[in-house]
Amino acid sequence: MITCATNCRRRGVALPIAFLALILVIGMVTSISTMNQGLKSQVFHSSNNQWSFLLAYSAMSRLLAKIHAGAWAQRPFASAPYRETGVPLQGGTYDLFVENTPGHPFQADIYVKTSLAGTSRLYFWRITFNDDLLDVSNRIIVEFFKAGEPGDFPATAGPSRFSKLVDDLLTERAANQKKSDEMAVTLGPVTTAKQALEQLGGRQPPPFTKTYPSIPGDPLIPDKPAPTFPVVPPPTNGEVPTSPGPGPSTPLPGDPTFPTMPTAPIPTDAPMFDLNEQVKKIKDTAKLANDKYINGKDVADQGMGGNWAEANPILNEAEEARYKAMAGMNELVSLATANLLNAPSAEAARATEEMVSSTMVTAYQDIVAGVSRAFEDFGKSKEITAGLTTSAAAQELLDGWVGTLDGFTKNQQATNELMDKIDTFSKTPEVAKAQADAEKALQDVVDSIKQAIEDAKAKLAELKAKEEAEKKAKEEAEAAANGGTQGGS
Repeated sequence: MITCATNCRRRGVALPIAFLALILVIGMVTSISTMNQGLKSQVFHSSNNQWSFLLAYSAMSRLLAKIHAGAWAQRPFASAPYRETGVPLQGGTYDLFVENTPGHPFQADIYVKTSLAGTSRLYFWRITFNDDLLDVSNRIIVEFFKAGEPGDFPATAGPSRFSKLVDDLLTERAANQKKSDEMAVTLGPVTTAKQALEQLGGRQPPPFTKTYPSIPGDPLIPDKPAPTFPVVPPPTNGEVPTSPGPGPSTPLPGDPTFPTMPTAPIPTDAPMFDLNEQVKKIKDTAKLANDKYINGKDVADQGMGGNWAEANPILNEAEEARYKAMAGMNELVSLATANLLNAPSAEAARATEEMVSSTMVTAYQDIVAGVSRAFEDFGKSKEITAGLTTSAAAQELLDGWVGTLDGFTKNQQATNELMDKIDTFSKTPEVAKAQADAEKALQDVVDSIKQAIEDAKAKLAELKAKEEAEKKAKEEAEAAANGGTQGGS
């Protein structure tokens, strides 16, 4: 009985102690885990903030390089805002919006919205272009920088709430500049902190009366002769690296333990570099085709119009540029498809698809706009056919228009098949609408050619009927003349 009571009492004391120790251990582990998660979260947010700013600054630097490349009048946003959407860079993406500062010549507002690791941030710069022929290195000056909310990224051109806020801040800064300059002049001759506080109206600190022991000087070191430098004997063969000596040594290249090069390719940014180069090539070529189409039509319309002999060489150059642009677009889709297979994440794949879609649709718009300008005379088919006087001329015009429709329809089919390759790619709503509008504009050109052919057919039938009537009347007149002659005889 005594032994049982003693053991039971010990078990009754040990059990609470064990539970208490377990609770302390669990609490300590939970506290350490919580603090560790908080530290990781702080490091992540700090790193994300820094990398987002570097991403936005790189986007702005690319834009400034484009501005530096030409005159201010040739800037990309001279007549309309310049946009870039979903451009991948350094593991994230950015959207760029640049426009002329409303009411301020030689100034521009740059908005860059970054997306990195699921976090979006907005950065804003207002720059001033210093048109100085003697100092080309200091042409662009940053007037103002501010970080904003992603929702402040502009969707349309013109003054926005954010730009008005920037104007108010700059106005306030200009108003405070005079006070700052006056204070700088007042503090110029001041030489002590006490005098500066008196000028600024600050509170004078109480006198400092505490004393501390002085720092002891360095102990004197007696002069000693310099030690002689030891002579190190040359290493023996067994101590030379990569030689078979005693002890562990570095394996030779032929040794099985020698490290080999990895068989898998080292991941690089080469595919993305190829995409960026191809994007620039496509945009430039499509823009060239648009300019050539418009220039050729302008030459054809000079004077009284109809100067197609002078315009045809320019229009042929436009066709060559269009073929090059379409070939580049086809190659871009192939590069993007290969790049998507190695995309590091779903976000990176979506960003690549949106960049390719935006590039393809922009080139599509340029080509369609140029073609619409070059073929706009088909909308004046009634005026053109009204000037025809013979059925032969009408037949010649009709044959030419039928051939034009055949070639144009084939080009339209090839273009639509090319754009169908990005049907499965991600697109922003703006890009999808622009593609639909361009496709409709191209179909409108086809419809105008078909209507012109119908007008030419109607004119041909009219002229043939007229010529038949004239021929019949002439034959009747000749028969009547012949009949009168015979009766007289």
